[in-house]
Order: sequence, then C-alpha cells, then structure tokens
Amino acid sequence: MILDELVIENFGVYGGCQAVTLTPVDTDHPITIVGGLNGRGKTTILDAIQLALYGNRARVSNREGLPYEAYIRRARFRGAEPSANCSVTLSFSIVDTAGTVCYQIRRSWSAPERPFKEKLEVFRDGRRDRALSETW
Repeated sequence: MILDELVIENFGVYGGCQAVTLTPVDTDHPITIVGGLNGRGKTTILDAIQLALYGNRARVSNREGLPYEAYIRRARFRGAEPSANCSVTLSFSIVDTAGTVCYQIRRSWSAPERPFKEKLEVFRDGRRDRALSETW
C-alpha cells in the first residue's frame, strides 16, 4: 500500500482544508518524512491516517480513555465556525498482479451543535464503492 494524500479539514491544529502529499517522489527512496517543531501537527497527521482507516478503533494520541464521540468533538479545530465540516480523507493505492487500484476513504463528523454522526465514504478508482462504504 502506498499512501498518496491526506486531506484534513478542521481537525487538530489544521483549520480549513489542508492537503498533505505523501506519495514518495522517487521509487528508489520510498520514504516520506514529516518534520516540524512541537505543536505543529505531526501527530495530528498520524492520528488522521489512523482515524481514516479505523474510525472508533483507531489508536490515536490524547484520547486518554475518552469515548469516541468526546474525542472527535475535542479534536475538532477550535477556530472553526460551528457549522464547518470536520473530516479526514486518505488516498492510497495498492498494486497487485492485476494492476494498481486507487482508494479514497473519507470520514466526516457532524457539527458540534448537532447530534454526533459520522459519515464514511470509500471510493475505488474514483467511484463510490457502496459495499466498502457500508462494511469498512
């Protein structure tokens, strides 16, 4: 599996919609390094990847035994408008003998003033995959 891109919207220290390209630039050096000062969002990137893939089963930082809903509400970017979206989207590709399949997983959460709701969408080669979206 090759991680291609992570889009974070109003989550952690990331206000608005921020995209992080993760695709290695060179097949001879298939490593992506994320660096920065303390408090700049390195751990948030790792948490967002975990959340996209595993949802309430993700092993994320600073959860400290909180229920999933409480963790997500606390992780929402503090400066976001109350009605603004909060989401993480991970794009990745898998290569096998049949070729390359591109996936995109998007988890979004309801605004804080509404009842908690998570929406999960999984896309395969650009098309929403209903079966994967319902069973991921």
